[in-house]
Amino acid sequence: MSSIENFAVVGASGTVGIPITTALLSAGFHVTAITSSTSTSTSTFPPSVTIARVNYHTALVARFMPSEFGIDLAGCCDTQIGALLGQKREIIEYLGKLAGKYDWFTWTALSTGSFIDWLQYFVSHFTAYIHIVLKPTDMFEMHFENKMARIYDSGNKLYYPSTLSFVGKSVAAVLKKPAETANKYLTVASFTTSQREVLKIVEEMGERFQFIPGETSNLEIIGDEKMARGDGDAFVEYLIRHVFGDGAGGAIEDNAAGLLGLEEEDLRTVVKRVLSEL
Repeated sequence: MSSIENFAVVGASGTVGIPITTALLSAGFHVTAITSSTSTSTSTFPPSVTIARVNYHTALVARFMPSEFGIDLAGCCDTQIGALLGQKREIIEYLGKLAGKYDWFTWTALSTGSFIDWLQYFVSHFTAYIHIVLKPTDMFEMHFENKMARIYDSGNKLYYPSTLSFVGKSVAAVLKKPAETANKYLTVASFTTSQREVLKIVEEMGERFQFIPGETSNLEIIGDEKMARGDGDAFVEYLIRHVFGDGAGGAIEDNAAGLLGLEEEDLRTVVKRVLSEL
């Protein structure tokens, strides 16, 4: 399989698009930021990035990577969150059919778990299910003003988050190994951790919190009530249930970081950096 030198990014100015574009440029790829022919976006990019306005329906690509970044679809089948993500599963199935029909077409999907350093981009939004915020929310809470932390269920459920820079490096690594990654669904993560482990590290850095228990079973009920009203925000409750709920899913068994030639990151170093950016 021939090497890949040019890569187009749809949504290059977005939360995931920015670190992906940065990693691709650092890895020596020629990057094109794709926008719709009708887009009125005023986003700016580095001079080395080509900007192209195209009709998405006429694009022809040899390697397609869908916006799969998030929880592993295979690990949430027959669950509420899995039902909400059904369209993503359909996309993967469709890509498989295209690859079987056209020998010039290949695809790779990356499940990266949650984004542990999303906080530096959106302080008031959730960050990789650690959820350090400055105002009350419904997710895992570590309130620095009143020193209160919410941990769901036992708090020992393992989950696999990634930093945004690691997501970008993973995409670049996939393209550096086109043959090994062709037509595969890969799961990568910066590391595997738990709510209690993260809280312990934060407290070791000088912060002390009052522990507030939470039950994901209650969130599942809230999610069901929202769905009954047609409220798609039930995704949040179902997601917390899947990620943090005891017995619901779990950590990845095979981190594809090794296949991609990447090393897992150090949790303590990442937590310290995230806290310094508050």
